[in-house]
Amino acid sequence: MKKLLRYVCAAAVLMLAQSAMAQEVTTVINEDFAAFAEGSENSPATTDISSGYPSKLSSELSGWSGRYVYEAGGALMIADNGNLQTARYSMKANNGIIKISMRVRSLDDSGAMFTIGVNSTVSVKVTDYVFDDKWHDVSYVVAGASTYSDSYIRFNAAMTISGILIDDLKVEQSASFFPAPVALQPVQADGSSFTAKWNYISGVGTTGYYLDVYSYDAQDAKNYAIQNQYISGAYTSSYKVTGLNPELHYYFVVRATNGTATSEDSNEIEVVKVITNLSAPVAQPATNVGENGFTANWAAVDNAEGYVLSVTKEQTLQSNQNVVVISEDFAGITEGTISAPVYPSLQEYLDNYTEEKGWYAYYHLYANGFLGLAPYSESNPATLTSPAKDLSSNEGQFTVKVRMGSTQYGTYVAGNTVTVNIYNDQTLVEKQEVVLKEGQSDYELNFTKGNELTYVEFSFASTTDRVWIDSVSISQEKKAGEVVSSLLGSVVAGDVLSLAVEAPFSEGVSYKYAVSAYVNTVVSGEIGLLYSASSNEVEVKYNSSVAVDEVKAAKAVQSIRYVDLAGRTIAEPTQGVSIAVITYTDGTKKSIKMIK
Repeated sequence: MKKLLRYVCAAAVLMLAQSAMAQEVTTVINEDFAAFAEGSENSPATTDISSGYPSKLSSELSGWSGRYVYEAGGALMIADNGNLQTARYSMKANNGIIKISMRVRSLDDSGAMFTIGVNSTVSVKVTDYVFDDKWHDVSYVVAGASTYSDSYIRFNAAMTISGILIDDLKVEQSASFFPAPVALQPVQADGSSFTAKWNYISGVGTTGYYLDVYSYDAQDAKNYAIQNQYISGAYTSSYKVTGLNPELHYYFVVRATNGTATSEDSNEIEVVKVITNLSAPVAQPATNVGENGFTANWAAVDNAEGYVLSVTKEQTLQSNQNVVVISEDFAGITEGTISAPVYPSLQEYLDNYTEEKGWYAYYHLYANGFLGLAPYSESNPATLTSPAKDLSSNEGQFTVKVRMGSTQYGTYVAGNTVTVNIYNDQTLVEKQEVVLKEGQSDYELNFTKGNELTYVEFSFASTTDRVWIDSVSISQEKKAGEVVSSLLGSVVAGDVLSLAVEAPFSEGVSYKYAVSAYVNTVVSGEIGLLYSASSNEVEVKYNSSVAVDEVKAAKAVQSIRYVDLAGRTIAEPTQGVSIAVITYTDGTKKSIKMIK
């Protein structure tokens, strides 16, 4: 069984409380859904039993309601964006702390997400995931039931194509149940000390917390630096730990107590050194320049664990020609299938999957070789945005070619509309709509308003269907003498200060490279890589008679404006990728990519 990942709000928890032991356990709800026998687990019935009045759901379970709920041979299936809500029950005891247990199963082997709320359709107590199509027994202790009136439980399904099954639902109360806090990443950690942090548990009689800090030995046994350290106070949410060995790697968990009951451990937090800023490297002149490549060099940066080298090819055209400015086939996406996709973050840069950095997706899916657009509402479309490019040549005329198709519940359908938007900086200047044929098909669109900072956005709005993009290319007619820049590639060089680059020189071809540093630290409350800004840019030229290492001379800068990849003007470079639009005193402009 794969491990479930769990996320909660501050007032909620995901860990089990201690077993009831000698404490009395009161069962509030115990439902096995045996009355809903139509269909089967693998082939649920097709009638929504939560619709109509009276519905079969409310007839069998008085006071229960829902949306997109189906019978599944003695279980219930909740479809994507559906919900199941219980009747109201008294859960006033034990300060409204309850234990919710059930069995869940995704009907897709890619898994599904579900949420649990108590007494609210918007306040989520539990968000959890299953990552396969097996049954999972899950259990959560949460606070939030009313202490003065009856309460209900609401289950919601999300990020599922075929639906999620639930069975054997139980809600219990006991004085031995107590919610666990949620541990957070430290905001201070220097190797010998750190400040442990957690979300405190309020409104349920909390008196304090217990903290464990430990490292693991070679046999994965815990060696405790601190064990059962008591921290008094219901609203205490941090504790500074000192005297640690900088050579060891530490972890911590925290438990909450009301003086009688103590929760299970919180989530485990890995303690890494907290670094808030990483200096940009200084790129140095290339060495070993030859007809087939060169060695890129740079100076070390304090606290850096590695470096990323980006190399750009600069080609001065010898004749008029059509140039492919961007070409992406999403071959870097190798997870999932169209019928069982992978659900990544709701929005992210796709730099780990694309040939060129700067692609950005919002409400999307992964399938092997495809980027999917999966909106949750027609008012909030899913989008795929290309990197910004200089498309000012040829009076701004350029061509977009895209291969894509749409599906409904995993089957290709026709008739959906994809909008292709053209932005110059942050201004929408053109758009065209494409009505999709059945299956994967090629579409070609011509635009006329490109400038020195243009990007293309594919937008799709639907509540049920998905669009799968196989490949995208952007091309433009350019004249002899124009310089065409294209990213040769970005390489994670690791903890080195030079790297050999295979890059053949020919007439009119030169290269530029820049370097950014990275370190594994706490980024936005989670462990992740912190990147520096990009280094200075080094230009490398090759002469067949004399190899020349040349650092590009800087022109006088009049102003610099920063924009993100959505075209919005920003005060300074953001985390990830942004664009600096430089205006020189001679009136020329240049756009460069910055990685931070």
